[in-house]
Amino acid sequence: MKKSVKNLFLIILFLPTFIFAKGYGIVTLLKGHSEVQTSDGKKTELKKGDKVFESDTVITADKSIVRIVMVDTNIIDVYPNSKLLIKEYIYNPKENQKNVRLEVSEGRIKSTVKQKYDNEINKYNVKTPVVVAGVRGTIFTTEHEKKSGESRITTHEGNVMVGRLDANDQVKEFLSVKANQTVQMDRQTAKPEVKDIPKPDVEKQKNDDQKNGFVNVEKEREKKEEKPPKLEEKSPRSDEGGVKSDEKKSGTKKDKDSGEIKDDKKSEVTEELKKKRRQDEEHRRHDDNKKKEIEVIQPSPISTTPPNTETQ
Repeated sequence: MKKSVKNLFLIILFLPTFIFAKGYGIVTLLKGHSEVQTSDGKKTELKKGDKVFESDTVITADKSIVRIVMVDTNIIDVYPNSKLLIKEYIYNPKENQKNVRLEVSEGRIKSTVKQKYDNEINKYNVKTPVVVAGVRGTIFTTEHEKKSGESRITTHEGNVMVGRLDANDQVKEFLSVKANQTVQMDRQTAKPEVKDIPKPDVEKQKNDDQKNGFVNVEKEREKKEEKPPKLEEKSPRSDEGGVKSDEKKSGTKKDKDSGEIKDDKKSEVTEELKKKRRQDEEHRRHDDNKKKEIEVIQPSPISTTPPNTETQ
């Protein structure tokens, strides 16, 4: 009895470590229709916020995408018509255990690897039926076309070591694929060639990712970590009449009726001139009125010419 209690105590003691060693991910982006298949073959529709665990297979339909943010901050983007198996995902930083094995049987995935791996004790590998890619920490795409049997590895940042598999799934040779380079091969390829990706193709891929919602992860993080504005900095709208701060600095403002930009100083001078003109006009009218009043009350002048008399 005591032995059973002791064994039960040990199981409970080490159970949390075992649970937290198994990494999982959360679906943060989902478009279209996608499913997750568990190890027992059961399929359920994926929804945003769902958790994906080790041994799960993510399946995307046509025009469907999924982004999975793993517990260790690594990110996996799954493109349309793809099938991804999370073969192994161990994350136990306290014991320095970090091992990832992903398998792409068809379609395409992109890995944004934030953790650092030494490829000896800790590994991050993505396997297709043709190749296996190992990284230390980078961003790269893994593709496999089921019909042709070809696989392609494309590196976006960093460096990826790509090994071609033989019939026994043993690595036949290794190739280094650096940033903005790609390699494509099947089992019959005599000598795979690493090629540079033309700049227009790089930009096209970025644009396609943005359309799908796969925006640059680093930019997302920079936005979240933006520092609040300093107290001395003015907000875009000022308290004084709704004039924008940049307009205030430059001494200009927008005329509401015409939509034109006017200089404040010029406006002030114009107003002063108008005011002066109004005052001058008032003074002139006042003087004219005075003159009229004087003319009314002033008697006619007395004639000094002697009267004209006739001689008798």
